[in-house]
Amino acid sequence: MRLRSAAVVVVSAILLTGCGGGDQAEPETSSGSAAATGQTSETPQSEESSEPTEAPVPSESSSPAADDLLLELPDEAMLAADELEPAGEVRGTVEGPGDWILGSACLVPPPSAVAMRTVTQGLYESTDPVGIQQVAVFATVDEAVDAAATVAAAMESCATNPPAESGSYRVEDVTVGTQGRGLANNYAELGDDAPGTYAAVTRRGNAVTVVSLMSGEESVGTAREMVDRGLDRAFDALCLYDSAGC
Repeated sequence: MRLRSAAVVVVSAILLTGCGGGDQAEPETSSGSAAATGQTSETPQSEESSEPTEAPVPSESSSPAADDLLLELPDEAMLAADELEPAGEVRGTVEGPGDWILGSACLVPPPSAVAMRTVTQGLYESTDPVGIQQVAVFATVDEAVDAAATVAAAMESCATNPPAESGSYRVEDVTVGTQGRGLANNYAELGDDAPGTYAAVTRRGNAVTVVSLMSGEESVGTAREMVDRGLDRAFDALCLYDSAGC
């Protein structure tokens, strides 16, 4: 179990280091009259005609206006102590940018977010599970889309080229929210019954969340179940960033 112990220490070091104008009027269309030529009144005057020009129709966008987006990260957008598993464990919070934690060695550089928070539950010096939730809020929905895509791409990269001495990885589809993806990390043996970690990402509006479990002695299957429950709850909490509201 040397890989598992090293994994827990690596994640512990990572997080402990991180603590510390008006509308334009439409032009009027005027008709020019021909000069009088002495013709009788029955003769129609020649007029300069032009086809009316229709104002362009503004393109519709499914993204809400920037002014309508929530750019703060209130406590209610995060999982509560009894919602992030393992519940009841020691809880810590780091405000500000930090690496996305997808596994003991699979990390993604901090995003360019307007707000970010990392919450952990559990003790790194033990072999018990440690639950982690991260939420990042972006200035636009497009930026959040890009950020979620970056996390998903990192999952694929870790699965294709696993970091040294960190076991094996596999990427899975996640049906929660938008752009949901999951990453299973087996420390040594393969399969859901073997020890390892699990992480999942999803997006709602201009917010992205990652829920992960550094599972210690737990199995990958158990870690997935705990993360799935947390991700469901996390997506519900991110309704603050949804144009439809809560």
